[in-house]
Amino acid sequence: MFREDWLMRQIEGMANVIAQVVFHKKNTTFDLDDEIQESRAAIFHDKLKDLLSEGKVNQAENLLFESLDPGDRCYLALALDFYVTLDGWDENRLSRCDFSRDEVAMGLSDVLRIYGLSQLEIK
Repeated sequence: MFREDWLMRQIEGMANVIAQVVFHKKNTTFDLDDEIQESRAAIFHDKLKDLLSEGKVNQAENLLFESLDPGDRCYLALALDFYVTLDGWDENRLSRCDFSRDEVAMGLSDVLRIYGLSQLEIK
């Protein structure tokens, strides 16, 4: 229980740092849709939201990684939105979707490495 709370806070903190450093926003409560909708990432964003609503988290994460474009920060916003959404889910919902809080943290860390932001990873 305590580890899950700690990990949730770490993910939220990491997401807020990315929002500040990359997007010059105060925190992740800013509307990522503004960042995403201005690019071809918008199609993937809608598909990811649909997959998440169906509980297909692993399939959504696979699509996310297939679509990442390190030269386009909109895809970073897309990934950030994806993992912040999952971080907001409770343990039961994640478990029903065959996903875990650790996988949320690992996925976000993998994205950070792809975008050259590994210094922001959860250690």
